Amino acid sequence: MILEACVIIGVAVAAAGLEHLYRNRQIPDIDIPNAPGRKLWYGYYGRIGNQVAETKDHINLLWESQFEGIEKASASILEAKMDTVLDVHVQLFNDPANGKDFTLRIDAPAKLREAFDYLRGTGALSYVKILYPVDEPNTMVESPKDLLEAIRILKAVSLEYKELSGVKYAVIYAAKPASYTCYEEYDYIGINDYQFKSQIFINGTYQSIKDLGKQTFLVPGGAFGQDPKPFLNFANSNPEVVAIIPFVWFGPQINADNWIGIRDQEIRKQAYIETGKSIIETTQ
Repeated sequence: MILEACVIIGVAVAAAGLEHLYRNRQIPDIDIPNAPGRKLWYGYYGRIGNQVAETKDHINLLWESQFEGIEKASASILEAKMDTVLDVHVQLFNDPANGKDFTLRIDAPAKLREAFDYLRGTGALSYVKILYPVDEPNTMVESPKDLLEAIRILKAVSLEYKELSGVKYAVIYAAKPASYTCYEEYDYIGINDYQFKSQIFINGTYQSIKDLGKQTFLVPGGAFGQDPKPFLNFANSNPEVVAIIPFVWFGPQINADNWIGIRDQEIRKQAYIETGKSIIETTQ
């Protein structure tokens, strides 16, 4: 499962346009005034290793992507004991050799039930408040047909579990191409466009998902040195924002990765910790 994590994270970075991230490193953040804090979720995209212990003091949302299997996922959820996003791409989609062009699994319903039954048995399922079918479906999934059927299967199976009553469905799209596949099926929508930092709030990128009429996630690229403060200020001033999901806490998983996890950037790390703590203090 660690190898799968390397592939998924590597593809996510590639989809963001890594060469542009460094070419446009000097793009300035915009000035977003401070605003009173309000209730938000805050949690890092994905989890690997001892991340719960490292971050539990400043997050109120766990994002569990099953990079290390369902057993470790369950353990992390029970360790965190907080609202959780569960990424179920491993149950819904075949794992292609190239890490993208996902196709629907024939046994997706059975695999979902197997995972949900396991989490029910450990007591972890009751913490799952958001289900995430697959990352960046507008660049990762082979066809909208497969994606739509996967979401329909996920919703149908979820109805079988009382612990998932009221569960929400979320997606984070890649900014390019701006084709928001099956957006109507989601409750929460995010977008990553790390190269433009907080410029996304004035260049039309964020507006393109806000116009879809859903509540939104903000995804600051901490792995690329982005400052979280403009994202927090924007979230506090815009009621459609429900969560800030920094990318990512852990570091590179393969030698070829050309980015640095937030936990390995001392100055930036502290900024993200302080952002999380300010949100938690507001919601207490």
